[in-house]
Order: sequence, then C-alpha cells, then structure tokens
Amino acid sequence: MEPFDIIVVGHFSIDHIEIAGQRSQTRLGGPATYTSLAAENLGAKVAVISKVGRGFPQALLHNLVNKGIDLSEVKKSAKPTTELLLTYADDEREIRLLKKCDKFTENDLPTLVKGKIIHIAPIVGEIEPSTAVAFLERREIGSLDPQGFLRNFSQFGNMKLKRWFDQELLSKVDILKCSREELKMMTGTTDVRRSLKRIYECGVKVTILTLGVRGAICATSSEFFHAPAYNPEN
Repeated sequence: MEPFDIIVVGHFSIDHIEIAGQRSQTRLGGPATYTSLAAENLGAKVAVISKVGRGFPQALLHNLVNKGIDLSEVKKSAKPTTELLLTYADDEREIRLLKKCDKFTENDLPTLVKGKIIHIAPIVGEIEPSTAVAFLERREIGSLDPQGFLRNFSQFGNMKLKRWFDQELLSKVDILKCSREELKMMTGTTDVRRSLKRIYECGVKVTILTLGVRGAICATSSEFFHAPAYNPEN
C-alpha cells in the first residue's frame, strides 16, 4: 500500500454547541475531522486512526467519506463516542466533557497503513505520551497538536488547562501546533520567544502558534512569520 501523505490520530468528537445560552447545532468535531478535511482540501492523501462508540451515527462521516479520506482504521468501541459541550459567550469558550471513548494503545498502531506525516491530535487525554512516541517512531515527519495532554477535566467534566511538558515526546516532533495559552502552559512563561526557544531545544523544527482572530504565527528557530486570520464572507 502506498503511504498516505498524512495520518491523523485522535478521537472524533460529537460536539454540542451552545451560543449565548442557546443550543445551536450538533456536529462532528476534533482534529480527526478538521485536520483531515483541511489536508484533503490541499490535495493530500489522508487517513484517520480513531475510535467511536457502537452507536456512532455513521451519517456524520459522510463528508469525510465523500472526500476520499481513508477511515479503515476507525475502530468501534464498547465505550460511547467522545462527546463535548462547547459553550460560547463574550468571545470565551468553555468545554465540558460529556462522554469519553477508549484510549489508544500501541496495539492500535496499524502495520499496513503508513504515512509520511503522522499528526498526533488528542482532545481528551485519549493518547498517552508513551503511545504517541510509539506512533511517531514510524514517521517521516512528526506533527503534534498537544491540546489533549494539556486538558484536565473535573468530575463534572469541566475543562481547565494544566501544566504539561514531555521532552521525550517533543524530541519526536518536527511540527508543533498550539495556542498561545497552551504554549504558556507547556513552558511556564508568557514570553513567546523564550517559550519557542525551549521548544526548539527539544528538537521541534516548526511551531504554528494560533492567535484566534489575530491569525497565527509560523516560526522556526531562525524565522518568524505572522499570517492574518481569514475573514470568511457572510
């Protein structure tokens, strides 16, 4: 089998979205959805490694299937599909975990499906750092969205960020994508340049730092670019 351009690893989530106190929509979410669609739209050959519950509505995957994204490594679990409640108010977002699917293990690493880029993208702690390292051992290029390592959920499912830094895992990562707040929680400083210096010392080559409505920063150890946010037409 020809290798895929990119393999995205992480849970699909069923996202229930509330805006200003009103339930507006339910949709498929998580980087397994958005990263795979974005990569396919750029012409990449994409596969997803994920887990969903047995009652997962297959209709939610139609868009990905129609785009030709390979879902052969999306496995059914006895546990329910991961579900999140996303509440938006006053430009702030709160996340509450409603249900969580099974964690990944090294046994979930396929022997036949190979990718040039492996993008590790947990959302609710479903991938242990040691498992991520095992996945990335087989990459040509390793990519990481660390949000699932940085999220702590209370007994009621309410999410707050926590400190996290794993030098062994970061040493396998070529491209890191995170928000400015996540970068601060990883490095313990609000100084972006100092934070990036610590990240690069681990071996990361490129960092994509998202800034919300202000766009994003793409940085290497020697270059620093700012990309404005895309303003969609109404």
